[in-house]
Amino acid sequence: MEPADRPGRLTRDERRARTRERLLDAAADVFNRLGYHGASLEAVAEAAGYTKGAVYSNFASKAELFVALAERRGVSAGLEETTRAFLALPIGDFIDGMGGMLRDQAARDEAWDVLTIELWLAAMRDPSLRTVLAHDYREMREEFGPLIARKLADEGITTPFSAAELGSLVSALGSGLILQYYLQPEAVDPGLLSR
Repeated sequence: MEPADRPGRLTRDERRARTRERLLDAAADVFNRLGYHGASLEAVAEAAGYTKGAVYSNFASKAELFVALAERRGVSAGLEETTRAFLALPIGDFIDGMGGMLRDQAARDEAWDVLTIELWLAAMRDPSLRTVLAHDYREMREEFGPLIARKLADEGITTPFSAAELGSLVSALGSGLILQYYLQPEAVDPGLLSR
């Protein structure tokens, strides 16, 4: 029996991975309670039951910790799920369902969306964080924009927008509407996105 197979005995890499996961669990709680700006690596360390050094041995900065949390949370997986759903439907059906997708996101992800807004604000002041966030959104536009353009072309629909512009427009409209929806749900119809 290998040492890693014995109960209670973990390899160094397994211990490190476990520590990282506990830190991410604690970070999710701390960021949700205190917001991006209010959260600190010290608070994450305390919530996880570790020293600040344990946090710094896994994450160089609060921004890096937040990005790792976003990746673990499945932000890219959520995009992949949306993309698969998009590819499986005629463009009209997908567009008709966008309002429902926005409503579902608001019901499921309000705390995360608020943190994302805070991350945007932090990125406007932190060039290194801005670079990371810009990269993530560029990937989204480069993946989703061409899919939209291809689906429109398949349906014989012409548009004055490039694929990248379509990706930007869908992202911007969705983000803007969900912000307004959070502020005053009764005043904003998520179906606007579809229309």
